[in-house]
Amino acid sequence: MSLRREMKQKTDFTEREQDICKYILEHPEAVKTMSSRELGAAAFSSAAAVTRFCKKMGCKGYPDFKLRFCSEMNMKEEQEGKLEIAKRENVVSTLQKTWEIHERALNETRNEISLEQMVRVREMVHKAEYIDFYAYDNNVYLSQYGCSQLFHCGKIANTYTATNIQELMALKSLSNHLAIIITQTGENSRLIAIAKILRKRKVKTIIITTGRDKTISNLGDEMLFAAGADENRMGIDAYWSVCFSASVKFVLDLLFGMVFSYEYEKNMKMNETYEEIGEKNFWGLKKKINRKKKGIQEP
Repeated sequence: MSLRREMKQKTDFTEREQDICKYILEHPEAVKTMSSRELGAAAFSSAAAVTRFCKKMGCKGYPDFKLRFCSEMNMKEEQEGKLEIAKRENVVSTLQKTWEIHERALNETRNEISLEQMVRVREMVHKAEYIDFYAYDNNVYLSQYGCSQLFHCGKIANTYTATNIQELMALKSLSNHLAIIITQTGENSRLIAIAKILRKRKVKTIIITTGRDKTISNLGDEMLFAAGADENRMGIDAYWSVCFSASVKFVLDLLFGMVFSYEYEKNMKMNETYEEIGEKNFWGLKKKINRKKKGIQEP
């Protein structure tokens, strides 16, 4: 997780540490040239308090914190350019912009991943017998993709598009179910209502959304970050749907890799059997028909 985001979310700061945190967030450019003594004075604190603050943030001291913080700031400045679809844009420009938005989305998502959290999430998915996705609009397609991936991990996964069926599924879910809710805004009233039902029924729930400040974020057992557009980038011109979709797909692929490898031999055997049966009875039929037309005898 980035230092800026962690500073905004951390709740165990002392009063002095809160003052230091507030100053850094409000004056990020100034921190680049300040010593620990100067930062302490500016935040009406001390150099020792700054050092304690930095260590609480997981850094060795102020120099380490400053290096990481400035590095994040420089990366953010490089990525500040707004990506828009221009009228009659040429193919080269469109290719470059599409590549850039994917790269931004994946970098931001990767930087927000907590390895400790992913270990917990892997255990949740591994222990669940049934996995239910809840999503609306474009996110339904991401849910369907997630279902397909998890089926290859030996899980029974499903997603329903009808609002009433989603609510009924939440009301029928038991402790052997795991819910995964995908929402960019984090403010969808229907999904918030479903999350509350799941919490009341004590169903483990993973929320995939764009930040912990969203209403739905605290209604699940785990919140996984997915990159999304800010308030000034909510139109198609800003590739906002591309950004969020790329980020969520990355998270789903990460879940797939972790869960598949957890029971590697079992999943490999199941998928090999699936391929054999499929080749024989489904996608191999066209080959058989073509061979028959050519007068080739079946072995």
